[in-house]
Amino acid sequence: MNAALFPATLEESLAIPRGSFRLVVCQTCGLIFNADHDEALVEYSPRCVETQGCSPRSRAFTDALAQEWVDRYSLRGAAILEVGSGPEAGFLRTMCELTGSTGIGIDPACTPGSDGAVTLLAERFTSAHAGLPGGALVCRHTLEHIPEVGAFLGAMRAWAERHAEAPLLFELPDAGRILREGAFWDVYYEHCSYFTAATVESAFRLAGLEPEWTRIEFDDQYLVVEARLAPEPRRAFEQAAPAVQAAIAFADTSSRRIDQSARALRDLARDGRVVLWQAGGKALALLTVTDVGEAVAGVVDGNPAKRGLYLPGTTRRIHGPQDVPALAPRHVVVMNPVYVEEIGASLAQAGVTANVTALEALLD
Repeated sequence: MNAALFPATLEESLAIPRGSFRLVVCQTCGLIFNADHDEALVEYSPRCVETQGCSPRSRAFTDALAQEWVDRYSLRGAAILEVGSGPEAGFLRTMCELTGSTGIGIDPACTPGSDGAVTLLAERFTSAHAGLPGGALVCRHTLEHIPEVGAFLGAMRAWAERHAEAPLLFELPDAGRILREGAFWDVYYEHCSYFTAATVESAFRLAGLEPEWTRIEFDDQYLVVEARLAPEPRRAFEQAAPAVQAAIAFADTSSRRIDQSARALRDLARDGRVVLWQAGGKALALLTVTDVGEAVAGVVDGNPAKRGLYLPGTTRRIHGPQDVPALAPRHVVVMNPVYVEEIGASLAQAGVTANVTALEALLD
């Protein structure tokens, strides 16, 4: 089911189709993917709610990244093309403000149109878009949604061949951390492809793109990859072995994490009411895989667009921060440790006294 699609009614929520998840790893290139992924079960439309821009911590990171890219690649005055811009195209708009130029966003989840500064195309990116203008191509949190990785990166190369001086700027989840930590809550159905730093570089080189800089950001959660057009594709799978080994170990590690998470939440519930904060893929995975619904009194999210909607495929309506005093939690479990501090501050401001803990901290 699509963790970014939040139904308005219980009937809609329970009617969302489910698919099977069989995570496998290619022992040659190290690509990790859901072998049972069915694209027909994943909806990308304006109904999706994807932005994390309601979080000050997230906004600070994305604003700094946009500024860094504009400065490093001297993009002032350059048009920006973003593949996977999201319905609101928030990052693209930030980039355009910094460059003082225009942008084009391509995403099947957006509503097509133009406001003069930004033009949105409700389409999937293909080689047919190679002629679109841009001084840089940006692709954030999109590659993990792509089942046909080779074809997608091939379309990127087709664009780069017409814009040989333009950088290609990517951000995506770091599967290396997911594998090491057994972070089953970071494995979603719509995320059908998973990359470590080594395997994403191999995929780029095979497509004829040369990574110039790959680094891990946002408290070791995201890969940031900056690439250019390469003279020719080349096979470079020498670094795949660690990813293969980590993927194989993930089966046992994630099973232990699932058991630990279930015990931790039930232990907390015996001490008082438990609320999960962040109603998205992480919470959905936790509630679905551990089957601890009875231990969780509510699910909260800071995005006002989610309030009153349902966590997809469940009977749970999403609460806003203003609803937390009525929930009277003893424990607030934050699904992403990056946000513990700002959520704790928000609760204190609302006069809510509760223990605020990241899920991961409960498992140490």
